[in-house]
Amino acid sequence: MKRILAPAMLVLAAACATSGPASFDSFEAAEAADFASYDQVYIAPITASQDVLDRIGARPISRFDRTRPLDQDDIDGQIEDLREAIEERVGRVATLTDAPGPGVLTMQITLTELQSNRPTMAEMREDPSLSFESISVGAAAVDIVLSEEGRTLATIEDENFFRRIDDPAVSSRRWATADIYFDRLSRKLADLLA
Repeated sequence: MKRILAPAMLVLAAACATSGPASFDSFEAAEAADFASYDQVYIAPITASQDVLDRIGARPISRFDRTRPLDQDDIDGQIEDLREAIEERVGRVATLTDAPGPGVLTMQITLTELQSNRPTMAEMREDPSLSFESISVGAAAVDIVLSEEGRTLATIEDENFFRRIDDPAVSSRRWATADIYFDRLSRKLADLLA
């Protein structure tokens, strides 16, 4: 029994040793890794989960259906914004590379949730009664796999924290919650490597 617990405790201690992992909603280390020792990072092409992709052209079944349709352009634009935020922050603490390799930390990021604060064009087409002034609680979430040469080092699940619908920070722009979250996520990732 001690043989099983000792490696598990080592992994747990390594995951909690820095403030970085604690700042994510879920951080599971597959093995002990010193992420601050990586001075090169490859950010793999960011993808959207099937749940997000299924909302392209989605039509609400009834007026009570909470499915909010998206266009491919919405998803692509937010993926690009996320990539830029992460490249900017992580690029301050590590060298960004064009490919994975030995000694290179790979970040595989999947956008698992995306909700706008104002109606998207897809929503406006589906419900002409909406106004561009309509306000919603936005959302964004990701799953991240940190690896080196195909060997998984850690998995992360993280999402934005709840903001009230009357928060002026989120009511002014279509993707305000996502933008704020992408900035915070990029800071967390940079802190993990610092």
